[in-house]
Amino acid sequence: MLLAVTWKPQFLVCVTQARPLFIDIIPSLARNALLFTLLADDGAENRLSSIWNIFYHMMLDKDSLSLLIEQCRKLVPLAQDMETWKQGPYAHIVAMCDDATLFDVQRFWKLWLGTADFNAQQTKRFTKNFQDGLKNVRAHIEDHFIMTSMRSAGPLAAVTLKAATDQFKCFWTSGVTDDGIQAAKPATNVNPTFAFSASGDKVAVHYGTDPILGFHLAETLASSGCVPSDESAAIVFKMVQAARQQFNAWCKAVIGRIQHTSASSASLVVRMYAGEALAFCQALHSIGISPQPHTPTFVAPWKRSVVRLDNTAYGLHALSPAPTSFNVIETSNLLDHLGLQNLLIVTVPLLRNLPSSTLYTEALLSLGESATKGILTHMCGDPSTISLLLGVIPSGYVSRFTTRSNMADTLMLEILDVTKAQYHERLAWKLIDPEYTAEHSWKRPIRFAPEQLAKTLFEIYLQMFSDENISQLLAMSHLSTAEKHRRVQSSGLLHHTRRSFALFLAHIQRRARCDWEKVIYILEGLVLGDQTLITGSNFYQELVCQLHLAGFTLPWLSPTKVRELRAQENPPIFRDWNTVPQVVTVTLVVPRHVIAKVRSELADAVTPILQCEIRTAFGHNAFACTSASFGKLEISGRGENKTAVFMEDNAGAHGTSPVVLSFPVLATTLIHTSGGTVGLAVRSSMSSMPLVKKLGLEMGIFKALLTDERYVHVLAKAPTTSDAAADATMPPAPLANDAIEHHPIHVEMDASNTRVLSLTAHVSITDAEEQVSFVGGCAVRTTQLSANQLTLNVEKYQHTVAFPLPVDALTAKIRLARKSKYVEVSVRTSLIECRVSNITTDSSTDDIYIGCQRRARYHQEFQDDNR
Repeated sequence: MLLAVTWKPQFLVCVTQARPLFIDIIPSLARNALLFTLLADDGAENRLSSIWNIFYHMMLDKDSLSLLIEQCRKLVPLAQDMETWKQGPYAHIVAMCDDATLFDVQRFWKLWLGTADFNAQQTKRFTKNFQDGLKNVRAHIEDHFIMTSMRSAGPLAAVTLKAATDQFKCFWTSGVTDDGIQAAKPATNVNPTFAFSASGDKVAVHYGTDPILGFHLAETLASSGCVPSDESAAIVFKMVQAARQQFNAWCKAVIGRIQHTSASSASLVVRMYAGEALAFCQALHSIGISPQPHTPTFVAPWKRSVVRLDNTAYGLHALSPAPTSFNVIETSNLLDHLGLQNLLIVTVPLLRNLPSSTLYTEALLSLGESATKGILTHMCGDPSTISLLLGVIPSGYVSRFTTRSNMADTLMLEILDVTKAQYHERLAWKLIDPEYTAEHSWKRPIRFAPEQLAKTLFEIYLQMFSDENISQLLAMSHLSTAEKHRRVQSSGLLHHTRRSFALFLAHIQRRARCDWEKVIYILEGLVLGDQTLITGSNFYQELVCQLHLAGFTLPWLSPTKVRELRAQENPPIFRDWNTVPQVVTVTLVVPRHVIAKVRSELADAVTPILQCEIRTAFGHNAFACTSASFGKLEISGRGENKTAVFMEDNAGAHGTSPVVLSFPVLATTLIHTSGGTVGLAVRSSMSSMPLVKKLGLEMGIFKALLTDERYVHVLAKAPTTSDAAADATMPPAPLANDAIEHHPIHVEMDASNTRVLSLTAHVSITDAEEQVSFVGGCAVRTTQLSANQLTLNVEKYQHTVAFPLPVDALTAKIRLARKSKYVEVSVRTSLIECRVSNITTDSSTDDIYIGCQRRARYHQEFQDDNR
C-alpha cells in the first residue's frame, strides 16, 4: 500500500509519497501525523530534542518515550471516528481524507500506546523481538558500503565518503544518532513507532533508513572546512549536528504556522490519505470535475473497496473544500515502482495552470544501457516528443542546467558493483502550454497528421513493452555477468499494461487534434503486423478492449458487428443473454488450497507478476490488467442480468478465503473462444524462470473451463461491493475545459517518427489597418521573444507567437497568405540539433517561405496568392 499526502503551506499544495522509513506505509503515515500534533502543542519548542528522538531514533531514552506515550494517550480517543477527530484540537492542522485512513492511523497509535502497559516479561520479549528484527536487517547490509547520505553533501560528497558509511552503521547498531546529546540520556527503550507493522510486532523498518538523508550537509561541511582527510568521527559529528539544527529550524517554522490557529486562520494543513497513489490521483481528478466523494476507483491493488473521501471536504456542498488541483506535486521516487508514464498521466491533470506549477519526480533505480541515461528509458521515447504529448517538460531539459549535484551517485557507480548502485535523478517538470499561464480563456492545442501520430505512438508502444522484445533478450548474451544479473532482477519490474497505453492515448487525445479514428486504425494495423514483441499478439485482445474502454472506436467492434458475430457462432456462453455488450467482465475464483500449494514458491520469487489467460487449442490471450482480492462472491440472476457482489476478507493473504480475479474482455474474444479455459498464471520473465520447475512451462497456477460456473462467471458488469459507486475499471473522466480554442500548432515529425522536426503556428491578420499594410506587401519578419515565443513583425504591427516547446527564431520559415490575410510560422525546436534552413519557395501554392539566418540576417521574397 502506498501513501499520498496533500500539504498546503500558504497555498502551496503537494501530493507526495513520504520517503520510506517502513516497508509498510501506514506506520509511516501514523508517525507523520504524530509529529505534527506534537508540534501543535504548547511548549513544543522546549521538547524538540525529544521530538527528534521519537521521529528518528529506533531506541529511546526515558523522557522521549514518556512524551510519545502521553501523546498517543491523547490521540487515540480523538481518533475514535471522523466526527470526534474534527471536534479535536488537531483537525484544522492534520486532516484525514477518509474514515479508512483515520482508522488505520488510530490502529497504530493504539499499538504504540499499548506498550506502556507491558509487564516486565512482555517488555523483555518485545525488546528481544525488536533487536532480532534489526539483526536480520543488519545481516544484509553489514558487509556493504552504504553511502546514500553522500547525496546530502552535494558537491562535497567526497568529504563524506567514509563518514557516510560509518554514520549509517552506527545508527543501525545503536539505534540513535549521536552528536553528544545522547551521552547524558542513555537510549535503552524500544521506539514503538518502529516496532509494529501490518504483520503485528514485526520490524518492518526499511533497510535503507538513514536519518541524515533528508537534510542538507554541503553548507555545514564547507563552512567548517572539512576535507576528505579529516577523521571520520569528526565529520559524522558535523553531519548529525547539521541535521538536528535543520530539523529544529523546520520545526520552529511549522510551530509558527500552526500553533494558536483555528480552522479559519490555519495557513498550513496536512491532509492524510492511505491508499495507492495512482488511484488517489484519479479520484482527485474525478472529484475536481464533478464533486462527488464516492469514486469508482479501487483504493489499492488487492482491495475491493473504492475511494470514498470525506463528504464535508470533497462533496458538492463542502463549506471549505479540500484542494483537488495543486501548485506543486512531489512524487518522491514513485516512478521507480509505478512507471513514469503512469505517474504523469494522473498527476499532470492535477497541476494548476500557473507558471509556478511544478511536478517533481525522482528515480533511484538505473535502467537502460547506462545509469546516466536511465531517465530516457523511463520516458519511453524522445524527451521533446513525450513532453509535447503529455504537456509537461523537465525544466533542466530546457535550461540545460541543474542546481543539483550528482557527484555522490557518480562516485557510488565507480566504487560499488553496478548491480547494487543507485543513480538519483530528480526532475522538475513544468507545463509547456504558455497560453494557459498568460490567458486562461485561451487554449491552443496541437495537431498531427494521422499517419505520423500513429507511427509515433507505435514507437512509444514498442518502448513501453520493450521487455517483450526478442532482440533485447538475445543481446544479453554479450553483456557482462554483473549487467546480466541487473537485467534479470529488473525484468520483474514491469510498469506498463495495455491499459496503461490506452490511458496514455486518452491523455494525449485531450491535447492533440487529429482524425483519431484513422490514428487508431493505423496503429492497430502496426500492432498486428509487429514481429518484434514476443507476446505482443497475446495481448492484442486486451489492447483493443482497453482502447474501447478509454473511448476509442474501432469499426469492427460496433454493437451491430457483435450481434452479427454472435448470431453466426451461437456460443453456449451467451445463450441466456438477450443482448451482449461489446465488453463483458470475466470473474475467476481460485480456491485457497491452490494458492497454498504455490505460496512459498511465489514468496521466494523476485516480484512474480500474475496475469489471467484465456486459452483454446489454437490460441492464447493474456490479460495483465486484473482486479484481485481475497473474499467470496454472491451470484444472482442469469444472462446479462447476472450480478456478483463481492465480500472482501479483511484478513487478506492471512485468511482462508479464495482469490477472486476479474478483468474486462471483448465479447468477440469469448465468442471465438467459448470452448476454452480461463486461468491464473505467472507472467514469464527472466526473474520468474525458477518457477518453471514447480508450475511448468505455461507457468499456470489454476484454470477452469469458461463454462464452469463453479469457478468462472461472465458478467455484463464487474462485481460490486457494498460501497462500490460504479465499475472501477472505468478510465478517469476527461478534463473539463471551457477554454476558447484557436488555430492549433501543427507538429511535423522526422522520418523516424520519433522526434519533433518542426512546429507551425497560424496567425490571422484581423486589424483593418494592418490588413491594408499586409495585403499591400509590407515586410514581415520574426525575432526571438523568449524560449517559447517569437515576435512576428508585420511592418509596425507585432504579434506574439507562442509554441509549446522552446524554439529557435533563426530557423523560422514564414508562409505569407496575403489575400487570405494570415501568416504561418514554421520553426524548429531548440532542443534538437538542426540546420538553419535557407529561403525556399513552394511554387505549387505560391506561398512564400522565409528562412531567418544567424546574426539576424534574412532575405525576403513575397508574392500575392489567390486564396
